Amino acid sequence: MRHSPRLSSENEETGENELNITVPYNLIQIVGPIDLEMTQRVTGELLAYDCQNQMMGVDQPIHLLINSVGGDVAAAWQICDIMDCVKSPVYTIGTGNLASAAVIIFITGENGHRLLSHHCSVMCHQYSWGIEGKYNELKAVKGEVDNIYKRMEDHFHERTGIEKDIIKNELLGNTDKWLTARQAKKFGITDKVIKFSKTYPFHIVPSLRPETQRKKILELQKQEEEEYERLRQQEH
Repeated sequence: MRHSPRLSSENEETGENELNITVPYNLIQIVGPIDLEMTQRVTGELLAYDCQNQMMGVDQPIHLLINSVGGDVAAAWQICDIMDCVKSPVYTIGTGNLASAAVIIFITGENGHRLLSHHCSVMCHQYSWGIEGKYNELKAVKGEVDNIYKRMEDHFHERTGIEKDIIKNELLGNTDKWLTARQAKKFGITDKVIKFSKTYPFHIVPSLRPETQRKKILELQKQEEEEYERLRQQEH
């Protein structure tokens, strides 16, 4: 198993103990409104944890703990894209409140590992955007709003398996759709409704021995070099 986090360490310059808590479980939190600043942090942590897993040679899941009223949809899509591209499985855990763009991120989690606390509320609705400008400018923007709605509809269909007519009329209808955790499960938004315990829902997997880790790192470096050479030859 991984080592327990060290609670303190000695400062070499002062000789004093300093608080040094390391959060286990590859845990990333999305708490509060989703904006570009949060997205930069979350995507950076996703990539860093994934790289760490590959270097250690473990299949440790990344846990994404979400409690958010939503926010910038474009920022949410970036998080979804990175979740899809990392090799490590990303488990999503909803607590408190999942609304709007937060639901988009939540359902992108690893199939079978999208968990909702029984205390959690879920809200889905149509995309909203406040804009101003000339008639032709507003007309052009309408096309993009339609595209965004279509992407949301397709995403819900792909991740939940719900028919598009139901998504359009109930989840992304004219009014906000509030759901309990168990109601959300009926729509395929979550795989399981859970109660938190001392050992659940976070998971730790055994790490490899140091010599095996070094071998894994060399293998990854070789793969990167081969991929670089392949791309270089394609350019020529």
